[in-house]
Amino acid sequence: MTANRTFLIEEAGQRERLGQFLSKRELPFQVDVGPIREQRSLSQNSRLWALHQLASEQTGYTPDELHELMLAKFFGTKEIEVKGSRVTVPAKRSSTREKDEFRGFLDNVENFYASELGVWLGQDE
Repeated sequence: MTANRTFLIEEAGQRERLGQFLSKRELPFQVDVGPIREQRSLSQNSRLWALHQLASEQTGYTPDELHELMLAKFFGTKEIEVKGSRVTVPAKRSSTREKDEFRGFLDNVENFYASELGVWLGQDE
């Protein structure tokens, strides 16, 4: 089985090369087409974890524990079964969020930490 591949097509020449590539593939196969999705940026993720670290110093919870709490607070929860037990987990993970949705999550976390814990970062942090 061939692994899934993602192609970002930004100009006509790339589209033509993709067509050549697809014409050589064995049938059957699936193609999904849509707009380019921008995953969260490294700077966004770094800022989130810096906030978790500051909040950790105020609360005594670990940054990982706070991350799980914030995911659950802002994305909701779902129940899954693990080895016969029902466990509540966040409904979404931040690592798979697109840039805009992650920005909304980050804004919510920043606002919550500032209003509830008095924790915030400057613009350059």
